[in-house]
Parts: sequence; structure tokens; C-alpha cells
Amino acid sequence: MSLYLIYTYYFYVDYNIYLIITAILLVIPMVIDGTTQLLTNRISNNKLRFITGFLGGLDLCIIIKAIKYYIYLAI
Repeated sequence: MSLYLIYTYYFYVDYNIYLIITAILLVIPMVIDGTTQLLTNRISNNKLRFITGFLGGLDLCIIIKAIKYYIYLAI
């Protein structure tokens, strides 16, 4: 996640609707993993938790930077 923040510091990222939708879709695996663990007796492993957490964290970084970008445009 910090690599994404460093990347966006040096390079321009166009926060269009497609990037925001993709970012929202990145959180779906984490939601599915957490929900299936809660509702069933399935136990997750560390590799799956790492992958879903990484995608969820990347999603969070993109969404926060997009919000910052659109607030900056509104000023």
C-alpha cells in the first residue's frame, strides 16, 4: 500500500470512474473471506488473509487518494 502512495506522489493518476469501480471491486474478496469464516466453520490460512488484506488495503489507498483528489478539485 505504501508503494502505491509513493507511486502516486511521483506519477499522475487519473481518478476516473473506472479506477474507483475497480477499487471497490478489490474489497469483495476480503468481504467474502470474512463472511464465510463468520457464517461457516471454515478456517482461513495466512496466505489467503495476506492476499485479501493486501487487496483491501490497496482499495483503501485508492479510495482515500480519490477522495482527496476530488476535494482538491472542488476548492
